[in-house]
Amino acid sequence: MDNKAEATKMQQKMNFIQKNTKQIKENLKENNTPIFIELMGTPKSGKTTLTKSLKKLFEKSEIDIDIRRETAEYNPISKEAESYNLWMILELFKNLIEDIENGKGKIIIYDRGIIDRIAWLNLAVQDGSIAESDWEAIKRLYDLKTIRERYKPIVYGFYTTPELSIERKGRPGKFVNVQSLNTYNEKFLSEQNNIRRIASAYKLIKTDSYQGKIEDFIVDCSLNLTEVLKSLTKNKELEEK
Repeated sequence: MDNKAEATKMQQKMNFIQKNTKQIKENLKENNTPIFIELMGTPKSGKTTLTKSLKKLFEKSEIDIDIRRETAEYNPISKEAESYNLWMILELFKNLIEDIENGKGKIIIYDRGIIDRIAWLNLAVQDGSIAESDWEAIKRLYDLKTIRERYKPIVYGFYTTPELSIERKGRPGKFVNVQSLNTYNEKFLSEQNNIRRIASAYKLIKTDSYQGKIEDFIVDCSLNLTEVLKSLTKNKELEEK
């Protein structure tokens, strides 16, 4: 495809996104509950970049949106502490309950939420930083009626190979290294059925093919997401007419 054709195709996608957001804005007013979006997956796979772009998109379209940033960014406890993972999961559930009760008519995006934490906790059990019995107890939080009936997020799982994740970071680190990332990706992929069970919609996106094509990544994800949101917020009165 030549440059002109690519530019035309890109503009068409952006036009669809604009049309979708206009409809989402109108229909969201009728929602008595928040609509949750959870972004999860391999480190350095594009989640935070996409979150920032979605924030700009929805704010420009005058859609009421809240962003819950990644809890690891403000966890006051050392990653080496036994209570690190416990703090993370309890903070996530606290945030979620607040948003369930106070988020009427809003879109709320989690840059890693309670579903994402499942893979991390499985990893923590494997490396011994959390007891198997504690993980079994934590699992029961996911079955609380308040959560089970009212948290049905749109979930996007972003998968990136370890080598590319390290390249994007710029260097290997304590966790961003081939061995750790391979283990995380294995846990992440093993939870696909569980993720689908909890989510209202789920899409796994392998981001290696978007390397060097950040605009394509943002536009493609935004188009897919706005299509899903348009469907979920469909105006029932208009549908009946």
